[in-house]
Parts: sequence; structure tokens; C-alpha cells
Amino acid sequence: MTSTAVASYQPVPAEPAPRPVGAADGLPVFASDGADGLDQAAAAGLLAELAMHRRAETPLSVGIFGPPGSGKTRFLATLLDAAARLGAAAGAAAGTTPFLSRVVTARAEAVPGRNAVSLLVDAVLSSLAEAHPAFAETAVHAGSDPREAARLAGERVNALRRALDGERQTLDELSSRRARLTDAVLFDASGSRLDGFARANRGRIEARLAGFGIGSGDPVRTYKELVRQGAEAGGGSRLGLTLRALWAYEGQGRLLVLAALLVALGWAAGAGADNPDAVASWLAGFGDRFTAATDWGRAHLDLLQPVSRIAFALAALALLADVVRAARFLGPIFKGAALLKGDLAARRRDLDGLLAHQTRRVDGLAAEAEAAGHGAEAAQRRAEERRGGGGLSDHGAALAGELFGLARTPEIAADGFFAELSRGMAAGAEGAPERVVMALDGLDRLPAAEAAALLGAAGRLLARPGFALVTALDRDAAAEALGETDPAGAASRLDRAVGVSYDLRAAGPDVSALAGRLLDPRVAEERAAPAVDGTRSALDRAHEPYEAELVSRLAPFAGSTPRAVKRFVNAYRVARADPRLARAAPACFAMLALGLALDGAGAGSELAGFDADVARGRVTVDPASEFGRAFAAAIGTVGQEAAAADLRRGLAVARSYGRRG
Repeated sequence: MTSTAVASYQPVPAEPAPRPVGAADGLPVFASDGADGLDQAAAAGLLAELAMHRRAETPLSVGIFGPPGSGKTRFLATLLDAAARLGAAAGAAAGTTPFLSRVVTARAEAVPGRNAVSLLVDAVLSSLAEAHPAFAETAVHAGSDPREAARLAGERVNALRRALDGERQTLDELSSRRARLTDAVLFDASGSRLDGFARANRGRIEARLAGFGIGSGDPVRTYKELVRQGAEAGGGSRLGLTLRALWAYEGQGRLLVLAALLVALGWAAGAGADNPDAVASWLAGFGDRFTAATDWGRAHLDLLQPVSRIAFALAALALLADVVRAARFLGPIFKGAALLKGDLAARRRDLDGLLAHQTRRVDGLAAEAEAAGHGAEAAQRRAEERRGGGGLSDHGAALAGELFGLARTPEIAADGFFAELSRGMAAGAEGAPERVVMALDGLDRLPAAEAAALLGAAGRLLARPGFALVTALDRDAAAEALGETDPAGAASRLDRAVGVSYDLRAAGPDVSALAGRLLDPRVAEERAAPAVDGTRSALDRAHEPYEAELVSRLAPFAGSTPRAVKRFVNAYRVARADPRLARAAPACFAMLALGLALDGAGAGSELAGFDADVARGRVTVDPASEFGRAFAAAIGTVGQEAAAADLRRGLAVARSYGRRG
């Protein structure tokens, strides 16, 4: 055993900042799980840069590891937000950016009992359809049997047209109801206010109608007919009804004639009183036959003036009686017209709303039916092209279906869908995105068999160029799920499913620091989303001269297979850009490479012991051991002098990106 001296390191605790008065003002009184206070935005931003970088080869698979409650869901949300902001910044930066701008971000939340394939297809399709609908449509058709798609499209068109006919009939019925609304409220709506008024005052209305000679049939219906006449649009109908009430109905005409006769009598009597001599001469002209009468008249010419006044008074009374009778007759009618107007306004408002809704529904169905018709024509053309391009005939397809079960399963259709997406992105098809970033969360809630099925489906369907998959996993739960079907190969299957790892438990803050931050009034400022620079990436930071030699010397310790070496190099490329290594000493990168190289070799206990020794300020390494030789290679590349803090910082970052955590 030999001892390798390590520079002593005594951390100097920083003096706490004075707490301002009233610091708790404005702080939440309860911290939700979503607002966990963890400072992982920088790491999430780095992984978002990896997923969005145009020189990152795809398919890319990133695993976010951590036990329940470690903040995986929050980390995924932060990563997707950073990816969206990077895409916007890249679009604004035009050709001076290392990032892709046309990127679709999708999120799938695992649900117990939900089919894994449909979950993935729905998540990608719903996000893709927002910005790239035409490309999504093409990919959907690629995942289906052309003849079956043509048949289903035709059936959908027929169903839409039947539904459209039904909705149009409903619209016509509503229009007809609106046109007949007055009659409906008057004669069919027994619960209307007008109907209630008419039935409550039936006796009074019937008596007044009878007084005007309107007594045949149902008096309530007759009354409603009169109300309709008085409520018709414009003032002509109401004026005409008023005039008829004054002279046309029974008794009213006699009163008017009587008033006219009395007026004539009053006028004649008044004229005679003003010229009695003329009246006397006129009476004398009747001769001796009427002598008695004419003599009495000449003797009483002084009565002409009172007679005139009485005649005029009686004429006025006759007119007043006519008006009063008409007013008593019209009062209930105009009252009913006002009630009818209110009933019509309420019913018309409801009908107008129904008509507007039904019109929109008919218009929407018409547009949908038209679009479906175009889609059916396109599906039919695809089916004919497939038949004319050397495919099986209908008879041959039927025979093959009987022999081999040619009907497409959801898995086969989904495979065609994702394959078409990948081909379109690789070929730069019109309307296609440049990359699809898929976040998969919630596997911890699934039973082991369903979690394994979802991991397998995601690995199979998204393992294509153009896709970046980011999965939140509990490492132990995922290994247990994969071990349900293959206990011996569970670890290797999980290793193959994840290309880049990030362990939240290894990167998480000290719980004491977290508790203090939750009570810090500046926590909102600290957790604000960092600014995005779309013109450069931390992954493009130039390598130091010693890094190539360092990685080359430690590569043999990572494994003997090309896959193991490639994983080691990829993990180092990503981890070296971690913000915790900004302006770090070479010893940090040496320990980073050492930790990543030994990550898959089962050297976790030795690394933990080494970390503890570094913390105590003394390191003892066996030069004959695997760890000792790797340590010597790492330190020998960057120099023997290294501060303890640098060694520990490099190992901490290595634990974050290691596959074993």
C-alpha cells in the first residue's frame, strides 16, 4: 500500500448574509411539490441543449434518475421549458445558432391501465399536430393499411354527411319554430304569462267580449286572437284595433250615430235660439193643420237654448260612453300584448341562442365533411397507387390475411407512424420538424409489467433518427420492472435503454440548504429561469489539450466493448459542460473522467471510500488495484498537485452523470 499525498483543504465557512427586516413578507406559507425549491435549472438547461443541439446524433435517450419525491417531474418540466426557449432563441438567431429551431416537444404521463403504444402516439401526435398538421397527417396515413384507411375514410364521410343532414333538419325546425313563435306562445304554450292572465281573468274578458257582440267560440282563444292583432309589428295594427273598438263592434256604432244626431239637434236648436223670428216664420209655414203645435212652438221659443245645451251634453255623454267602452275592451288586450311581448322576448332569446349554436354546428359539420371528403379521395388514391405499384391484389391480400393475419395491429400502425416521422425529419420534408423531444414521466406509478411494457415500447418506437427521449425513472423500480421478464438481463436492458444519465439524488442539494432556501425571501429570484443564449452552447466549449489524453488513458477502464467506450466518451462530453465545472481546475476533469470510467465497473464502494478519504485530507490508494491504476492514470495526466475540493467536485459531477448513480 502506498500513500498519495493530497493537498490539505480546510473549507472556510461563509458568513451568513444578514436577514432583512420583514424577510418573510410575500413568502408562501406552504410549499407545494411542484415548487420544490431545488436548483436544477442549470442541469436541465444543459440536457435541453443536448437534446436541441444540431450536432447531437439521434436517436438520443436521456434518463433522469431519482427516487420518488426527488423532483423528477419538476426537472422534466424545466427541461422542456428550456428546450422551448432554446428553439425560440435559435429561430431568432437564424444561421448563427448551434441549436435546431423547428423542434416539437411532447410529454407523456404514464397512466395505469393505459396502452403504452397509444400513450406514446397520442402524446407525439397531439404536439405535432399543433405546429405541423400536414406532416402529422402524412405520418398517420403511413401507419395504416391504405385500403382499410380508404374504407374507413369513406365510412366517416358518409357518417358525417348523415349527421350534417340531421343537423340541417334541426336547424330548419328551429327556424320554423322562430317564424311561428307568436302562434306557439299564444296557443301552444300553456305556461306563458299571457295564458295565465287570460285564464285568471276569463270571466271579465268573456263579459267584455260579449258586450261587443264577440261571444262565439272559446273566449280565451278569441281574446288571444285580438292580442295577436294588437301585438303585430308596427303601430298600424294597434291603431286599427283601437278604431274598430270605437265604432265597428256591437253598440259602438249606435253610440256614435246617436252622438251625431244629438250634435245636429244641438246645433239646430242653438241656431234657432239665435234667430227666433226665422224660426217663427218657419213654423208659420206649416199652415192651419198644425196650428196648435206651431203656436206652442212660437210661444216657447225660449226653450231652444236649453235644448241646444242638453243635446250637446247628451252627445258628449254618448261619445264618452263609446270611448269608455272601447277603453275597457282594449285594456285587457293591450295588457295581453305587453305580456306577449315579454314572453316572446324570452323565448326569442333562447331560440336565437339555439339557432346560433345550431348554425355553427352545421357550418362546422359542413367544413368537416368537406375536409373528410378530400381526405377520402386522397386515401382512395393512395390505395390505388399501392395496388398499382406491385402490391397484392384484393384476392391475394385476402388470402394472405387468412394465412398470416395481415390485419394491422396498433403496434404495427404505430411503427409505421414513427418510421414515417423519422424519414420525413431525416429528409427535411416540407412541413416537417427537425427533431421531436419526448418527455416520459410517471413510470413510478405503474405496475412492474406495465412499466416494462412502456419502457420497451418507447425504446422500440423512438429509437429512430430525429427523436430525443427523456425518461424520468426510479432506478431500482425500473430494474425491478425489467426484471419481471428477464431477471438476469434487467441491468443491461436498462443500460441499453438510457444513453445519457443524470442522477438527481447525486446532484441534489443538502437538505439543510434546501430548508433554508425555502425560507429565504430571495428564493423566487434564485429560481427564475436563466436567460437563454441561442448563439452558443456549453457543449461546444473547446477541449483543453490534456482532455484527449485523459479520456484515452481512462477509456480501457470503462469497458472492453465499443459500446462501453462510446458511453464513457458521451457521458464525459456532456458532464464536462456541467455548470459546476465552470472554470474548474484540471484535477476536477481528471476525477470526472475517473468516476465515469469506473462507473460501470462496480467500483462504487471504492469511489465512496476515496471521497471520504479526500474529505479527511489523506488518501490511501492501492496501486495494484483497478482503482489505483485508474487514479494514477488520471492524476498523472493532469499533474500530482491537486486540491481536495477539486477532487471532490469532479467526483460529485461524475456521480450525477454516472449510470450507477
